[in-house]
Amino acid sequence: TSCKFPKNGSFYNFTVLDASDDFYSSCNDFPFLVSDDICNIPTDASIATLGGIREQIQTQLNGLQVQYPSGRWEYMYWNENYRSCLQKIDDLIGQKYLSPNTGDPFINKEAAIAYFNGCGDFMNRSTAYGIMVAFGEYNRARTYLQNMPVGDEGQSNFKWVQGINLDYLQNRQLYSLAESDRLRLNQIGRSDGPYNGYARALYEVLTGDRIEVNFADLDLDSKDRTHEEFTDAEILSVSTFPNPVRNGQLNVLVSGVKTVGTLRCTLSDVSGRQILTQPISSDGTFIFDVSSVPNGIFFLKVFSPNEDTQYQTRIVILN
Repeated sequence: TSCKFPKNGSFYNFTVLDASDDFYSSCNDFPFLVSDDICNIPTDASIATLGGIREQIQTQLNGLQVQYPSGRWEYMYWNENYRSCLQKIDDLIGQKYLSPNTGDPFINKEAAIAYFNGCGDFMNRSTAYGIMVAFGEYNRARTYLQNMPVGDEGQSNFKWVQGINLDYLQNRQLYSLAESDRLRLNQIGRSDGPYNGYARALYEVLTGDRIEVNFADLDLDSKDRTHEEFTDAEILSVSTFPNPVRNGQLNVLVSGVKTVGTLRCTLSDVSGRQILTQPISSDGTFIFDVSSVPNGIFFLKVFSPNEDTQYQTRIVILN
């Protein structure tokens, strides 16, 4: 319940200190965090102001390894929170670039691409790539994709999946998915990873079949149920497309609702304000009409009946 501890302590290994020995107990030493792990970033600040805050947080992040010995819970905790704050700032600055007070969408696009590319991390670079795709600049997007550095297998898989996506987009009428590519796309879609929702969504578009994924953290009947107690029937699968959204319609594909119960799907802006919400009580494809939503970056979340987050993804809208 304080700024010191994350929402889910199972991800961390640390010992709770006596408050008298903990100089973070008042939260005064980290001005950009408030209670419940939310970065206290002013959403109405200018891009220049946000950039200055980002530099301060990045400086503090860079100093963590000097401040704490390797493996200390303090390092893991602050590293997670600093990075979370940086991501929030990046999303907020990107949204301001995509929706400034100007009538020239081309300038908006180029400013956003330049910013996300300049952030340097894979997630932001994938957003820059997605903006190119949304504007139909497929050759430019392919060159950019090929030059994106990767740090793990999940990122490599993302690049491969997006290569298939570009092949399809550039030749929709004649494109045919090779059997070897179908098998690999299916394999990636079934594996764990932060980017594999793209594989599941593309697989359904190209084949008409849906990849079922078991979200083991679903809490259906009791807080005491372990992962091993879930049966094959208790499966929830969620995918979204297109992303970025260019035609005012965001498709949310859901299956496994029957064994889970009514879900709640929300679309929120970077400040956490809910833009749209919709109950989901059956399997199917649900269309979010985002034609009246301003351009920018948003977050789609799916909640279980117990209000646990079961799926979330970043959505870029470029109507």
